[in-house]
Formats: sequence, C-alpha cells, structure tokens
Amino acid sequence: MTPYVLGVLAKAEADDRRGRQDQMAWHAWHSAAFQRCKKMPTLKEVMGQKAQGQGVEARLKATLKTAFPIKRRAER
Repeated sequence: MTPYVLGVLAKAEADDRRGRQDQMAWHAWHSAAFQRCKKMPTLKEVMGQKAQGQGVEARLKATLKTAFPIKRRAER
C-alpha cells in the first residue's frame, strides 16, 4: 500500500469517526432535551435535515475511484 493510498484511507476513516461522534452528540443532546419538554415535537420538526444518502462504503468507493481512475476496456 502506498503512502498516498494510506492517507486516503486514513482520511476516510477520520471522516467516518467524526460523523459517528456528531451523531452520538446529537442523540445525547436531544435525549436530554426531550426529558425536559412538556410536549413532544413532531418527528418532522426534530429531524429537520434529510440524512445523507451515502454510507461509509459508498464514500470510500467514491474516494478511491477519484484517487485511482481506472479506464474500462470500452473507454480505451
């Protein structure tokens, strides 16, 4: 594995961990806030944003595809 590939993989892993940390913080904050509220807000109000459609595997594949463009036989 080259240093460049290792760097790409490390960045993808760091981005994934940062996303999971943000998600855990969101859950902790909202759990504490919901315990104190008298009337629960609707799920639509709570969610606000749409979740990202890409998982870790899809992001990693996209990153590697960008880093290492491989031409298909038809494109050569």
